[in-house]
Amino acid sequence: MTTPTPPTGPPGPPPGPATSRRGPALAVIALGVVVIGIIAAVAVTRDDTTTTTTPLVTTSTTTVTTTTPASTAPSTSAPPGDELLVGPETDDIARATVVIVQFDAAGDPVCTGSGTIVDAGGIILTNAHVVARDEVCDYETLTVGLTHDPDVPAEPEYVVEVVAFDPVLDLAAVQIVSDLDGNPVDTAFPHVAIGDSDTVQLGDELRLLGYPGIGGHTITLTRGVVSGFVAEQDVDPNRAWIKTDATVSGGNSGGTAVNADGELIGVPTLAGSGPDTEIVDCRVVQDTNGDGRVDEQDTCIPIGGFINGIRPVNLAADVLATARLGQPVAHDQIQPTEPGPVSVDDLVITDLVFADGVTPDNRPTRIVPALPSGVDRVCAFWRYDGFTDGLVYDAVWRIDGVLAEEASFLGDTWHGGTTGSWWVCIIDETGLVDGLYEFEFTVDGQIIATDAIWVGGDRRPVTLTLANASDQLVCFVQLAPSDAANWGPDELGPDEVVEPGASRSFALVSGFWDMALSDCDGRRLDEIFGIDVGADATVTYTG
Repeated sequence: MTTPTPPTGPPGPPPGPATSRRGPALAVIALGVVVIGIIAAVAVTRDDTTTTTTPLVTTSTTTVTTTTPASTAPSTSAPPGDELLVGPETDDIARATVVIVQFDAAGDPVCTGSGTIVDAGGIILTNAHVVARDEVCDYETLTVGLTHDPDVPAEPEYVVEVVAFDPVLDLAAVQIVSDLDGNPVDTAFPHVAIGDSDTVQLGDELRLLGYPGIGGHTITLTRGVVSGFVAEQDVDPNRAWIKTDATVSGGNSGGTAVNADGELIGVPTLAGSGPDTEIVDCRVVQDTNGDGRVDEQDTCIPIGGFINGIRPVNLAADVLATARLGQPVAHDQIQPTEPGPVSVDDLVITDLVFADGVTPDNRPTRIVPALPSGVDRVCAFWRYDGFTDGLVYDAVWRIDGVLAEEASFLGDTWHGGTTGSWWVCIIDETGLVDGLYEFEFTVDGQIIATDAIWVGGDRRPVTLTLANASDQLVCFVQLAPSDAANWGPDELGPDEVVEPGASRSFALVSGFWDMALSDCDGRRLDEIFGIDVGADATVTYTG
């Protein structure tokens, strides 16, 4: 029998967002360190927040800032033959990996990232956040430097224009249009072969190339293996992300991820790399002090050996098709979405349920109270209201109390609009491990919604009945598996109460459960831990 651990902090009111019910964290796991690309005083990565003023290139800064790129990008069709398609060796792949450097109006470098040449005509695939203009990276001119020698730092040598920009996918394409002096470019460029990201399998070896920074930094190679896949609504129901155990520093975001054959299978994207997101190596994702909030007062969980996301290259098809039209994107169209005024108290999530899959029209295939061993996914569905695009949120999965970072969205940017329904899934194509899967949706450290579901074990339908033998109205009833970190949602209807002398039954699955009861003002009446519901059971509240 599980020994219940009562909370050490005061209980939170149940009518609002679900609250934590545990004092010390169930588990704090060190997953390594997120490595941020350290850039010399001449520039910052897209993910840093420090601007600089030292010029980057040895050419005249006047030349860079007075250059006006052509209004129409040149043709991107490859020349006859494909002799510039690079081979599978790492040094070959490096020739098609570029550093992307932004210059402000004064000719000073401000931010940097990486990219991959995918077309002999000079089309480069990268992340949208690498080329987005914002307060930190307020650039006027965008340049790239090619890798001529892996032992020598790349220097800016061409001006590029943004020709495709998709902030939802965090993908963009730029086109080489001139040299630094504004002269048209009549050069064919080395480029990688584009692979099929749907053929990537768990355990496949990957190579990730990119530039952690500039000012003395050479191209870097990181090796890793595919550790999983993540689905995302409005992106892909199976492979919105390829997860790898490779650790990628900030400037490498937007760079090159290739398979064993040297084919581009995706774009490495540093998790939490949006312009409004703080990259940290120790993230607060759990209410460790039991006060009902996840904030700076809680103990952070070290994040590292960091499971980075790779955006599959198959999802870049539309971005590349748009890029080949050769139409530059206006500067005011490549700015990140800024959230409008919003209060966390105005965010509403209801009808949080679990399912074993997603239909083509974004509905749950089958709502379930528990799942058997061997399933390959669990999906959380919910309805929402009061949201705004650009809002930064965390959608967190835990398995038996341990953060499942490879399946969580940490510091992600909301793009689902004000109201509607949404889902996220945790997927393992080899079969999920048995355990308790807990989902949390948080904004600004506050839990907006949370619930849990068992995978595996002998779970049978059972009924737990609450008998109110007190003189109190019970207006809120929250239930949660005994090993869960948080109380679940209110189980009563919007206007439902359990009056004195009345009872209310709840359909559950067998296991150990905890129950929290509150009055109509949200004051906690009682918390009952470790209820053995191996068969139908009754809990009597006497006040």
